[in-house]
Amino acid sequence: MRSDYWQMEQDLTAERRPWAISESLSHGLLSRFAFCAWAACVGVSVTLQLLNSVTLNRYSADPTYHSVYISQITVLLGGLVAAPSATLEPKPWSLPRQWWTLLGGLCTVPQFALIAAGPYFGTEITLLGLLLGQLGTAFLVDVFNGKLALENWPRLLGFAIVLGGIVANSLSLGGGPRQPLQGQLGLQPALMLLGCVATGSGYALQAMCNGGLAEDLGHPARATVVCTVTNVLSNLPLLAAVYWGLHVMPVVSLSDWPRFLFAGVQNAFFIGSLSVLPRHLGYTLTYMCIQTSNLAASAVSDAYGLSGHLVPASFQRLASIACVVLGAGLFSAYESPSSRAGQKEITEEEMGTTELTFTFKK
Repeated sequence: MRSDYWQMEQDLTAERRPWAISESLSHGLLSRFAFCAWAACVGVSVTLQLLNSVTLNRYSADPTYHSVYISQITVLLGGLVAAPSATLEPKPWSLPRQWWTLLGGLCTVPQFALIAAGPYFGTEITLLGLLLGQLGTAFLVDVFNGKLALENWPRLLGFAIVLGGIVANSLSLGGGPRQPLQGQLGLQPALMLLGCVATGSGYALQAMCNGGLAEDLGHPARATVVCTVTNVLSNLPLLAAVYWGLHVMPVVSLSDWPRFLFAGVQNAFFIGSLSVLPRHLGYTLTYMCIQTSNLAASAVSDAYGLSGHLVPASFQRLASIACVVLGAGLFSAYESPSSRAGQKEITEEEMGTTELTFTFKK
């Protein structure tokens, strides 16, 4: 009798195992798709935020240096938007385990360069510099953390295709309203582009800092608030130099309050999202999804001249965006061996727990 019971239990377990594994894999794919869609929304919001900030910066006679004020206002509003969620979270506050997680705000000090470069180069080439810094830094972070194996050539090929799409896209763009890009690379434009790349790298490092900080403090909104405070304190010398050294006064209009509200919400959404997404997708795939949606949104923006710089659509630009989508898909489809091994181990562990529970109930 005991032997028959044991055999029946084993048969039921064997029938249950394939279904459970299939259900687990299906759930994993849906979850991965949902996080990729979330990252794509983040990318579109970055394009909208750039257009919004350029518009807010239009009142000053010296928009290049005035962009420091607009950038700081949007960061501060983002912290204010996240403050209620950080305060109402029932989990107790705790001190960070690593001191470097507090430096997320310091990483994005040069982000005013995006607002300054937008009207000069157009939305797309500005975001290309930003996303090149993001993607390159994210790639190095994933290699260093072991989430990206260098022997996994399909993923490296996907990454190379994305970079090729970026290069092809940049070669198809004009650099200013009157001259091609090659004729505009003076000191100030070069510093603008360098600031965009540095900001992209800073965003990737900020995501790494805020990811650890969100776990320590108990909520991504708390990490956003701490990041805002750090950023404001880090920018005080720069604000002082623009105000007293360059004698550029802040100029804003109260009628733009909906734009400022959007700026604060987007900033909180961006920082909070990058505190969560890399833990589920890895840094490189996160920024590839952001890259794809950014390129598509910025191409539409430049085609209609929404940033004040008209760049007509062309076959080369559309083909380069397709390359980025193809590369991102290839990178996402081939997981590293270590990731697959980790997922298999978790699946087996979960199945063991399921079998134990089933036996206990019988």
